Amino acid sequence: MHLSPATLVWSLCLVLITVCLGCAALCQMRLRLNASREQRWKAALEGSGCSVWWLNPKDWSIRYTSDAPRALGYEGLGSHLTWAQWLSFVKQDDIARVERALARHIDGRDGCYQCEYQVLNARGDYEWIRAKGSLARFGSTVLVCGTFVRITQEKQFHLERERLISSAQEEKERLKTTLFSIEDAVITVDGNGRIMFMNPAAEQLIGYAFDEVAGADVVDVLKIAPSDSMHPFTRCAERGHMQVMDSPVALKNQFGEQLSVRGKVSPMRSFEGEFAGAVITLQDVTHSTVLQQQLNHSHDHDALTGTLNRAGFERRLKRALKKDPEASEGHEEDVEPVCALIVLDIDRFKLVNDLAGHIAGDRLLCEVAVKLKTLAGDQAMLARLGGDEFGVMRPFKDTFQARQFAESLLESLHEHAFSWQGRLYDASSSMGMVMFTKGSHTVSELLSKADIASHSSKRNGGNRLSVFEPGELAVERHAEEMSVAAEMREALAKERFVLYEQPIRCLNGLHRDHIEVLLRMRDRHGTLIAPGLFIPVAEQYGLMPSVDRWVIREVLIERGASLSGRDVGVSINLSGASLNDPNFPEFLATVLEQTQLPPSSIVFELTETALVNHIDRARELILGLRARGCRIALDDFGSGVSSFSYIQQFEVDIIKIDGAFVKHLLDSPLDRVIVESIQRVADQIKAMTVAEYVESAELYRALSHIGINYAQGYFIQAPVPMPLPGEMVSQITT
Repeated sequence: MHLSPATLVWSLCLVLITVCLGCAALCQMRLRLNASREQRWKAALEGSGCSVWWLNPKDWSIRYTSDAPRALGYEGLGSHLTWAQWLSFVKQDDIARVERALARHIDGRDGCYQCEYQVLNARGDYEWIRAKGSLARFGSTVLVCGTFVRITQEKQFHLERERLISSAQEEKERLKTTLFSIEDAVITVDGNGRIMFMNPAAEQLIGYAFDEVAGADVVDVLKIAPSDSMHPFTRCAERGHMQVMDSPVALKNQFGEQLSVRGKVSPMRSFEGEFAGAVITLQDVTHSTVLQQQLNHSHDHDALTGTLNRAGFERRLKRALKKDPEASEGHEEDVEPVCALIVLDIDRFKLVNDLAGHIAGDRLLCEVAVKLKTLAGDQAMLARLGGDEFGVMRPFKDTFQARQFAESLLESLHEHAFSWQGRLYDASSSMGMVMFTKGSHTVSELLSKADIASHSSKRNGGNRLSVFEPGELAVERHAEEMSVAAEMREALAKERFVLYEQPIRCLNGLHRDHIEVLLRMRDRHGTLIAPGLFIPVAEQYGLMPSVDRWVIREVLIERGASLSGRDVGVSINLSGASLNDPNFPEFLATVLEQTQLPPSSIVFELTETALVNHIDRARELILGLRARGCRIALDDFGSGVSSFSYIQQFEVDIIKIDGAFVKHLLDSPLDRVIVESIQRVADQIKAMTVAEYVESAELYRALSHIGINYAQGYFIQAPVPMPLPGEMVSQITT
C-alpha cells in the first residue's frame, strides 16, 4: 500500500506530537517526584534540627539553607556569608580550633570535618553547635558540604555530668582518705554478711589484710563476744536497726589477743527498703579500759597497802548492810547471820614515824595489812581507813565467834615484831568492834560506834579490844564524850555558847571589884550545859583554842565598850592549848588593839598546870601581855607540889588561891597556915590575892583578917548571865 507524501508527513507529525507529549508528561512526573523528595528532605532536616551549609574552599564563602540563621534566632541574614562574617559569630576562643579542623579536612589530613564550638545567637548569648561536613564534587566544583546542630543542652548535660562525676570522685577520695586516716575500724558487709571493705584500722584491729578476708563471712572473721552471745551483725540483720555496743565487749583477733572494743553496726538498705548490708565501726578501747580499771581500782584502793580505802570500804559496807526483801521473805524463823566491824589503830605508829622515819612507818603499815589479810581470810573485807587506822568486816556465826576472832587478831599483832635497821618495834593495836545484821545500821552509825570503841581501847592504854555494846562503861563514857565534842563543834559553828560572870569582891574596899568571865553551852535543844561537862572534853579533843578565841572576841570586841563603862576589872581564862598555839599571841595582839576596854582592866588567868606544861611559851606570852598593860593572874595556886618554885619564874599580878585550901580554912589549921603563907609570899612579890570558894560570912571575915585582897564565891554572888550591850547590870549583893 502506497501512502501519499502528505499522509506520510501527517503521520510523522502525529508521532512527533505523541512523543513530545509523552516527554512532557515524563518531565512533569519527574518534577513532581523531585518536589516530593525535596519536601521530605526538608521535613527530615527540620525534624533532625540540622541546618545545611556549603563552604567554597577557593574563596571561603559560605552558603546555607534558610533555616540556618533562624536556628540561631536571626531573621533577614541572607543566604550567604563571607568567612570573616561567619567568624564574627564564633566565640573568640574557638576560632583557631574551627579553622584548624577545616584546614586539616581540606588538606586531606582528616577524612571529615567535625568541630564543636560556640556561636553568638540573636539574644547575645553563646550557644554550642556541632558542625560536620566533607568535601563533595559537583561537576568541576568542589565544596565542603555539611550540617550543624545546636547542642547547648547536650553540652550542658555533659558538662554537668562531668562535674558530678568529678565531684563524686573527689568525695570518694575524701571518704577513702578519711576512712584510711581515722583510728576507728570500719568494715562494710553485704546483706549476706560477706566482707566488702575494710580500712587499715580494721586490718590492724583484727589482724587480717582486706585481701585475705574479702568476701568472707564477717561472723567468722570478726570474733566479738557480746553479753547475749549473738553477733552484733546477726542481731542487726534480724532486727533491722542499728546495734550499739556502748559497753566494752571482748574481741579476739587473729593473733589470739583479747581486746576491748566499742562500736555500732548500722544497717544499709536498698531502694526498696530491704536490708542490703551493714557498716560496722569499732573503736579499740583496750588501753582506756585498762586505764579505767586502774582508775577504779585506785579510786577504791589504798595505793600504799593495796587494801580498800575508806571510800571503797564504805561503798561495800553499804551494800553488805542492804537487806534483800526477797531473800528474807518466808524465812522469818531463820537465824539472821551476824557480822562484825572491827576498827583498829596501831598504838605506837607515831613513835615509829618519829624515830625511824616515814619510810619505816609505811613499811609497818604494809606489814600490818599483809598480816590482817592473812588472818582475816577470803571472807573478810579489809581496808586502810586512813593514817594507821584499819577496818575489817567479816560474817560470823555468833558474837562469841566474832570476839574470839578479834582477840586472835589483837594477839597476833601484839606478837608481831616490826624490825627496822636493827631495832624492834611493837605493832600492838587498839581495837573497837561492833556487831550488826543486815538493815540494822547505817554505814556512818557503824563506823562511829567502832571508832568510839577503838578510841576507848586507846584511852585505856592500848593493846586491847573494846566492844560497843550495852554494859561496856568505858565505851559508853567515851561515846558520851564524843557526843559532847560533836555538840561543841556545832555550838561553835552556830554560836550557842553563853557568857556568864561572877563578881570578885575587894575585901578592904581599896581597889575596884572584878568579874570573872565564865562559859556555858546550850545543846541543840536549848538546855544549858555546865562547864564541868564540856571543858574537859574540849581539852581532850583539841577544841579549847577555838573556844578561847570565841570568848576573847565576844568579851573584848563585842562587849568591850559596855564593860568599859562599868568600871570593873575583867578576868578571862586562857587554856594550856592556847598557850601552845604559835598563832595565838598574834591573834591576842590584834584583839587588844581593837578593844575599847583599857588594858589595865583586863586580867588573863592561867592555871598552874598550863604554865608548867608550856613554860617557854607562857613566859613569852606573859611578858608581852604585861608590856601592853594587861595583868596576869595565876589560877588554882597551891594545887601543885611546885607552886612556890614556879612563882619565882613568872611575874604575876594576882594569885588565886586554890579553893581546896579556902573552903575548909575555918576547920583546918593546916589550910589556914597554907593560905597565910600564900598571902605572905604575895606581899613579897607585890601581888594581889583572891580566895575562891567563899561560901559563908565567917569565912569572908576570916579571909579579911588574914589580909586576903579579894574574895570570890557563892556567898558574894552565884554566876549570872553577862548582860548584853545596853542591858542593865544587876546589883551585886552579899
